[in-house]
Amino acid sequence: LHLDADSWQSSAATSGTMFHQFKFPAPILTSLTLVTDGRGITNGILPHMFSGEMPCLKKLCLKHLTAWPRGYFQSLTHVCLYDQNESTRPTMDEFLDFLASSPSLEELAL
Repeated sequence: LHLDADSWQSSAATSGTMFHQFKFPAPILTSLTLVTDGRGITNGILPHMFSGEMPCLKKLCLKHLTAWPRGYFQSLTHVCLYDQNESTRPTMDEFLDFLASSPSLEELAL
């Protein structure tokens, strides 16, 4: 699933509203790309999606999203993080904890 919040059309016309459209579990989702220019995103925090249930997610790519709940992504093999706002990035310890919680990780692109 590739979501480009910048081109999403909604009645409220904000990327924050777009994420709330995806509230039900996604048990077979294997790849997720979320692209946003950062508008409607508070402190780089990924809004709650898919009831936090994406057990098959292997590939994740995030633009301008630098924070998510601990344990939100559990089985990742590929991670791409880009255009990360320096002021909202996780600390080195938080990022290392994220990597440690991803033992199947094969590819990391920053």
